[in-house]
Amino acid sequence: MMTNFAKIHLTFFLTICLLAYMTACYFFMERLPALVHWAGYLIFVYGVTTWKLKMDSKWFSPYTIFFLFFVLFNYGQPLMWALNIHQEREIGSGPLFFVSGYTPTTQDLVATEWYVCLGMLAFHFGALFFARNNAALIEKMSLAAPSEEKIEAAYIAMRKIGGAIVFLLTPIALYSKCREVVIARAHGYSALYYGENATQGGYLQIVMFLFFPAMVAYLIGSRYSKRAQRIVYGIFGAYSTLGILSGDRGGWIYSLVILIWLHGVYNKISWRKYAIYLAIGLVGVHLLSVVTAARNTGFVITGEAIEEAFWGERSPIVGAIYEMGGSMGIITYFLNRGEGIYPYGNTYLTSILGVVSARALSLFGLKQVALSGWFSQDYLGINWGTGFSMLGEAFVNGGYYGGLFYMFVIGAFIGKLLQFASNTLLATTAPLKFFISVAGLNVVVGFARNHSFLVLKNLLYGVGLIAFAVWYITRKRR
Repeated sequence: MMTNFAKIHLTFFLTICLLAYMTACYFFMERLPALVHWAGYLIFVYGVTTWKLKMDSKWFSPYTIFFLFFVLFNYGQPLMWALNIHQEREIGSGPLFFVSGYTPTTQDLVATEWYVCLGMLAFHFGALFFARNNAALIEKMSLAAPSEEKIEAAYIAMRKIGGAIVFLLTPIALYSKCREVVIARAHGYSALYYGENATQGGYLQIVMFLFFPAMVAYLIGSRYSKRAQRIVYGIFGAYSTLGILSGDRGGWIYSLVILIWLHGVYNKISWRKYAIYLAIGLVGVHLLSVVTAARNTGFVITGEAIEEAFWGERSPIVGAIYEMGGSMGIITYFLNRGEGIYPYGNTYLTSILGVVSARALSLFGLKQVALSGWFSQDYLGINWGTGFSMLGEAFVNGGYYGGLFYMFVIGAFIGKLLQFASNTLLATTAPLKFFISVAGLNVVVGFARNHSFLVLKNLLYGVGLIAFAVWYITRKRR
């Protein structure tokens, strides 16, 4: 086992090596763009390794899960370019978002990759600097250790609150997903978000923010009993299957990976079982490829499409990475063509002030604007969604250098959020904090391809409401 002194020196050495490589990228990226492509792999390895060294966590940790998707969403396509794997509709092959009139050049893409690398590093440095390591967390908990009665009360409250919400929302959730399957088959996947048949938004979406956090609360509150596992896994399996059939591209994958990790916290999982889970995941990615290809065609899936997905020349794994990595198109456009085009105020300010209710913003003379909707419908004038990205929003609010500062701040916030799940001991000594980290991970893991308003709203109305209810019930036992 490494000493703290050795960990600090190894972290310093790895940081110097990475900075040296990034310096080489800066001076030679125009002549050797492959250097920048490969930087994504190095940043991922560096991020996971230095987090493990500081937090003394396992390799497969909540931060590993987050950082994996973070890199794939921000840098998925350059990762494939490093391996000389290309696709016809990759970024740079034509006008971004088809109607923008802007096709990024090789120089534009290299400059974007460089900025994305800086943004990912700024985020990681923020997370690494502000997160408390396991030793500090354990020491802090020992100084103010809750009583056994309070811990037991927290377990009971989570089990009852989570179980009640799961019981009430499961019929609503499954009915909603069945309806989405019908709409997607009849009108295509985009109809779920736009037009008279749209199902995303409104009070139902806010209520559904509680669904996955409630399942996590029920599992933790039940101390991961066999009965709780059967109930939650069965419901999640049915819900995810319907989501896949409706064309859901990723939400179920985040939750599945988190549940696999959480299962390993309470049940020892051998590498053989992890291999089985990986095989299931690969099959899932293959199926996702079929769904993605068919979702905008009235959802007609043929045997030929399935055969092509599993045995065709184009790997669905590559397709999935390209699909996720398409989020880099947002920062590519704004970095090269979109500085100053957003006509409203700071979106972080409106997100924080309007997270409870957007009506509150009127008191300050502000307007709540969904960045993805504004960019897609108002600016580009298209009837489908481009999505958005964490880095894109940071750039919109802060410009080139201010955007990097915002990424550092967001990294600090998410690092603090995930620190309580890095130490599995907290699952038994501080179950409420552990719940907030695990359920919060399911929200922020998709932040890389989203904007802050939806993330904060999901955290408040999903994780926050359950956490507050559990705290309120257990507070009398202080």
